[in-house]
Amino acid sequence: MRAAIQGDVRAFEKIVTAYEKPLFSFIYKMVRTREDSADLTQETFVKVYLHISDYDPSRPFSTWIFSIAKYTTYDWLRKKQKRQGTLYIIDKTDSPYVPEYKSGKEFEMIANKMDISQALEKLQPHYRRVLSLFYFEEYSYKQIAQQLDKPINTIKTLLYRAKRALRRELQQK
Repeated sequence: MRAAIQGDVRAFEKIVTAYEKPLFSFIYKMVRTREDSADLTQETFVKVYLHISDYDPSRPFSTWIFSIAKYTTYDWLRKKQKRQGTLYIIDKTDSPYVPEYKSGKEFEMIANKMDISQALEKLQPHYRRVLSLFYFEEYSYKQIAQQLDKPINTIKTLLYRAKRALRRELQQK
C-alpha cells in the first residue's frame, strides 16, 4: 500500500489483481449485469487510484475499497432509476425465449423465482445487498456487519426492514 500511495504502478497493479474478482462479485450482486459490473469495478479502481493518498493506513484497506465500490454503485443505481428502463414482456409460449418445462410444478417454481427476482430489483440497493449477503452468501450477522462496516444491531434492523419490504413487494403481485 505504501508503494502504491507513493505512485508505484506495479504496487497498484497488485491491488487490482487482489481485489478485481471480489469487487466484481460484490457489485454484480447489486446491479445484476456483467457489463455494468465490469464498468463499475473499473470505475472503482479509477477512484481508488485518484484518491489513494486519502487512504488511512490505520484502517483496513478492504473496508475502504469496498466502501468506494458501494458508493460508486449506489450513485450509478440512483442515476439509472432516473433514466427510463426497458421492460421486456414475454407473453407467448412459443417464444424462443421461453423454455419448455417438464411439468406445471416446475414452471410454477421458476415463476416464483422470477417474482422474487423482480421484487428484489424493486428494493433499495442497501436492502438488496443485505438480503443477498444473508440468504445467497449465507453470511452471519457478524460477517455482514464487517462487510458493510456497520454495527450488528444495525444489520439486524436492516434485515428486518429488507424482509418486510420484500414481503410487501411480493404481496403486490
